[in-house]
Amino acid sequence: MANSFTLPTSGAGAVPSPDAVVAGKTIEAETVGKLTELVNFTHAHLGCSPVVSQGYVDTFAVTGTPADYNCLWRVPIPSNAHSTLVLLVKGKLNNAASAGSIQFEEQTNSNTATINITSTSSTWYRQTLSVGAQGAEYLELQATAISAGLGTIIEYISIHWEPLTSPLAAGVVSAKHTSSPAEDITPLGATRSTADHPLSSARGVSITRTLSELANRPRPLFSWSGLQRVSSARAPKTMLPDHFREFRCRVRAWGGSRDRDHRYEAHAFAATHGNGDDRLILFRTQRHTVPAATVVPAWITPLSALEPFQRAGMDDQADTDMLRNGLTLPNTDNVAPASPVWSVSIWGP
Repeated sequence: MANSFTLPTSGAGAVPSPDAVVAGKTIEAETVGKLTELVNFTHAHLGCSPVVSQGYVDTFAVTGTPADYNCLWRVPIPSNAHSTLVLLVKGKLNNAASAGSIQFEEQTNSNTATINITSTSSTWYRQTLSVGAQGAEYLELQATAISAGLGTIIEYISIHWEPLTSPLAAGVVSAKHTSSPAEDITPLGATRSTADHPLSSARGVSITRTLSELANRPRPLFSWSGLQRVSSARAPKTMLPDHFREFRCRVRAWGGSRDRDHRYEAHAFAATHGNGDDRLILFRTQRHTVPAATVVPAWITPLSALEPFQRAGMDDQADTDMLRNGLTLPNTDNVAPASPVWSVSIWGP
C-alpha cells in the first residue's frame, strides 16, 4: 500500500495504544502500522484549522472597485505539501441587478481566486485558491470586494488550508519550520509496517524527524484585519482600544511548553498616523516601537515570546489551563487615533 492513513475518528481502531510500547513489551506490527498511519494523518491535517475567521456587522460594504485591498492577513503555511486555501464567504448584494464579487490574492506569486456574490439574501459561498510554491513560513493574503452597482456586502470570511488526502504523495517534504538541523517530513508507506518486514533504524529516524517538524508546525491562534476603502464610516481601519481587551482570546496552555522552548509569534502590520508620535506595540514581554516617520503600514519584525506563566481563569467546562492571547494596549498610548495596528496574526505551538 502507498502512504495511506485512516482518520482517527473513523472508529476503526486507528490510534495505537501507549501500553503497547512500554518497556518489556514485544513491538508488534499492528502497533507500528497504526503509528505509521497516525503520523501520515497528522502531517495531512495538522495546521488546517481556520487561519482567518472574521465577521462584520454592517461594516464591510463597497460600491465600485476599491483602489486597493480591503483586508490583509499574514497566514502561516503548514508545510511545502499544503498548497490550497479554502475560502468561505458569507455575503449578499444590495440589489439583485448589481453584480458583486470578492477577490483573494496571495502576494508571493500573485495567484487569485474570485467568489461571485449572486443573491440579495445572506448566502455562504466556497472557493479554493492554489497558492503555488512558497519559500517562507507564511504568506500574505489580500481580499478586495467589488461592486458593479449599488453595493456588495461581506458578512463573514473564514479561511483554512485544505488537508492532504490519502494516500500522501511519495517523496520527502522539505522542512519549513525547523532548522539546524532541518527535519524533513517523510510520508510512510503502510506495507513496510506490516508483519515480517524489518523495523529499520532508518525508519525510526524518519519518524522522529517527521515528528520534530510537526511539533514546530504553527497553530493559528488569532487573526484580525482592519477594513480599508469601504463605504461605512464606522468600519475600523486599525485596532480600537476596546479591541485589545475583547480580542484577547483564550487558548489552551500546553504542558511542558516552556521546557520545549515553544515560541509564540505576533505579526503586526503597522504604521503611525502622521501625528508626530512614535507608537508602541506590545506582545507579552516583547515590544516594538513604530517610528513617527512610518506613515505607510508595513509588517514589523515578528515579536516572539515563550508561553507566559500567568494563566487565565477557567470556567466550569474547561479541563485544562488557559492563556490570554493577544496584543496589549500600552498604558501610555493615549495618542489619537486608536492604534498603529492595521492587521495582526498570532500563532503558536
